[in-house]
Amino acid sequence: MDTSSEIQSTKYVNGSETIYALARTGKDYTRCHEFMSNANSKPIRLTFPTVMALRDSHIIGIAATRASDQAVVLGKLLVYGIERSHIVTLRLFQAYENILKMAKVQVYIVAVETGNSTLYDLAEDLMGEPYSVDDKHAWFKRELSYVR
Repeated sequence: MDTSSEIQSTKYVNGSETIYALARTGKDYTRCHEFMSNANSKPIRLTFPTVMALRDSHIIGIAATRASDQAVVLGKLLVYGIERSHIVTLRLFQAYENILKMAKVQVYIVAVETGNSTLYDLAEDLMGEPYSVDDKHAWFKRELSYVR
């Protein structure tokens, strides 16, 4: 992997390291789609920015923007195949927001599948009540603040 796409990394006591990297190439996006398929997650069309969490060059999580003409939508926040996924989920969320801040995005939307109670609870803790809920998703609005 091209290390220039690395956003941040986290080393753990057991010696493992998780690298958070921006998907930059078609191959990266193909790997993200394969990851969604392997995790039995409904695939969506991904666009920039998409952040990958990698261990030993294997994707263990993604924070991916869903293609939309009307807003920036975090449409897929998925961690699969590891224990204690909450830390990786939070780090993916942070890395995703860091990219949005660099792009000067002020507001974005987070779509959480209503059947995913763990992610729903995390989103509610971070962002409060959703502004809208339908039969498939809860929709959260996130405003980014900037230090001047």
